Amino acid sequence: MLGGGLVFIYDLIPLVAAFNFAKRLPNAFAQARMNMSEGMLRKISVVGMCILLVQGSLSFSDIDRTGWALVAIYIILVLIYIHFRSDYRRKNPAKDGADEGSGEALIKGTGRGTTDPRLSKNP
Repeated sequence: MLGGGLVFIYDLIPLVAAFNFAKRLPNAFAQARMNMSEGMLRKISVVGMCILLVQGSLSFSDIDRTGWALVAIYIILVLIYIHFRSDYRRKNPAKDGADEGSGEALIKGTGRGTTDPRLSKNP
């Protein structure tokens, strides 16, 4: 059961990221090597999420009420953590180191995913 739950979680994360890709990183989406419209990417992501949800419901059909309560509690705790963590990152962006090595730094022109000028392509 644990393996099925982990597969569900790590398959769902990239689908959600792909769904939000064009909105969150429009420059990276525009420079993508694969030409695809935002609508098509969202449709593919939604179809993938639906397939994954059906697969998950079939895989977890033998979990009793206590198990589902534990799953719900876990999801709620993760969402609470994400809420507080995102507030912290908005208030303290320099302390968190979010810009260094991020995709945003890659888009800004160093070409290596870092803000360190020593590693840029054109010094």
